[in-house]
Amino acid sequence: LDQVLTGLDSMGRLMAQKGSTVRGVNFEGPYLSPHYGFQGEKVWPIHKEEYEKIIEKGEGIIKIWSVAPEREGIEDFVKAASAIRPVFAAAHTEATAEQLYALLPYGLKLHTHHLNATGCQGGRGKGIRNFGVDEAVQLCDEISIELIADSMAFHVSPLYLQLAYKSKGAGRTCLITDSTEFLDSEDVGPQKGDLRFGANGDL
Repeated sequence: LDQVLTGLDSMGRLMAQKGSTVRGVNFEGPYLSPHYGFQGEKVWPIHKEEYEKIIEKGEGIIKIWSVAPEREGIEDFVKAASAIRPVFAAAHTEATAEQLYALLPYGLKLHTHHLNATGCQGGRGKGIRNFGVDEAVQLCDEISIELIADSMAFHVSPLYLQLAYKSKGAGRTCLITDSTEFLDSEDVGPQKGDLRFGANGDL
């Protein structure tokens, strides 16, 4: 928590500098699912006394805030955080359509790296395809999508990219990179075009 608050202070100072090109923070976490591509140790329980401090420090700084809509306590959190008016994004999640749509009134308008690092809950029986968070996003006109269209189609297959674009169109599709670097130098493996792998072969 101390690192988060210090980081927000630093970003606020950068934003305030004359001529700064920094417009704000895209805050991915810490209220995500540890099961879908996110580092489990960076996923936190939702505690009011902690998120109130982040909200206070993040006013005017946090522009996008990614959450997993199925997390226990998430609705109380987004109600509180909506006071500083971030765009909420669904990310690293296995939310049902109902859990996803419940956050629309509070400013959920985006799906972080659509069709990547998501899952489905439960199942209705043999041969019945689950309706997961990706399908719920594509059905909802109010939600825009981010796609990682890397050169090797490692994140999203080309056919899924076509389906997503056909569903959302240019006006609700954002192309993004998966650009976070957090590996120590000895953990870095080969770089292939716009992708970098760890020494153990993981992306």
